[in-house]
Amino acid sequence: MNHRMALSSRSGLAVVITLWSTLLVSSPVWAQADLVGKNLIGVRLGPWLADGLTTDIKTEYVRVVSSSTAFHLELFYLYNLKGPLFLDLNFGGVSRGDIRINYQTETEYESGFGTAMVYPLGIGLGFVPLATRPNQAIQPFVTAGGSLVIGTETISSSGYSPYLGNFIGIQSESREALGWYAGAGLDWLLGRSFALSFICKYQYAHFGEELVGVKEYSGTQILVGAAYVYK
Repeated sequence: MNHRMALSSRSGLAVVITLWSTLLVSSPVWAQADLVGKNLIGVRLGPWLADGLTTDIKTEYVRVVSSSTAFHLELFYLYNLKGPLFLDLNFGGVSRGDIRINYQTETEYESGFGTAMVYPLGIGLGFVPLATRPNQAIQPFVTAGGSLVIGTETISSSGYSPYLGNFIGIQSESREALGWYAGAGLDWLLGRSFALSFICKYQYAHFGEELVGVKEYSGTQILVGAAYVYK
């Protein structure tokens, strides 16, 4: 009896898998998935693997605590220029880490907490070789371009000094640098207006002045996300 029930369960599972595979192959929604004359707008998330983002810094009064994950959030827009050529616009942000200040002498003290952020703003070209092929759901691509990289330090602090008395304030500094990026990936269209997106790219970012103790933020980004597809 148990043997017959097991065979029946396996047969039922096989039927379900067969029907599901048939639907995926024959569905008109999947058949219409392509990038012919279409644009994409979406978001990606993943780690930014850069030495400058994953090294803790500690001095006598200041400590920067970074995480090896250092997740990068990116908004992107791919505008179809002609055929397989796309305009690639992207903007992202990643945390350098938490900044902590603890300064104290016999006559004054200061404590504070803040964050350091890095924002790359890129513009370039993307080449999608299969973008002109109808009914093509898997779309590999390569992309490259220039970027403006902005770094910020924002610290909220409070304390006491003989000159200022009790004080509370916000300190903010910024850095700018020109960089570039290059990468490759693929978009997987799951219908006429939705796609999953994956990219692996190298971002060059080097500041002329230190941002919380580090100038070099170049590294590899591995990002996955989703996009809205439209004409």
